Amino acid sequence: MDALRRIFLCLWGLIGIALSAIIAMAAIQKPVAANIIAQIENLFIEGHYLWPILGVAAFILIIGFLGLFFAFHRHHVEQRTKLITSDGVEVNISATAIEHVVKRAVQQVEGIVETKTNIKITNGAITIHLYLTVPAETSIPETAERANDEVRNMLEATTGLQVAELKVLVTAVVNPRPKTTVG
Repeated sequence: MDALRRIFLCLWGLIGIALSAIIAMAAIQKPVAANIIAQIENLFIEGHYLWPILGVAAFILIIGFLGLFFAFHRHHVEQRTKLITSDGVEVNISATAIEHVVKRAVQQVEGIVETKTNIKITNGAITIHLYLTVPAETSIPETAERANDEVRNMLEATTGLQVAELKVLVTAVVNPRPKTTVG
């Protein structure tokens, strides 16, 4: 349905732009498309109504450009998943809410400096990609495993959702900050 709406708006925009150009050419008396212009002249230009006709042409041009804009404008719909509780209550959980739970879970894991997430919900299945920055002295396999376990457990406990896929990628290993002594 969305594709059909876009096609309709695109065609309407192109028709509007073409129509406004023809009306403007007829009003200015340019020798382009003489047959069409002669018919438009007979319909609209009996007297000297140049400015109102140019105003109509400008209005149609604006409508045409708006049609083209809305035909290609993408409306962002936030991803969410649906959960049915044991009482039969339907709960929608957004990807943003899931991201907050994931980040809170990762904060519980010692040895992670920074976290970035990418969460996708497809047909109710949740895919999570964690991008971690860890200190150099940290055991990467152990930290990644703890992050994986913590995220799965907290997401299950907090939302009741199962994670279809969780990938942990360590994107950076940083040197620890030198401890400064105040003396």
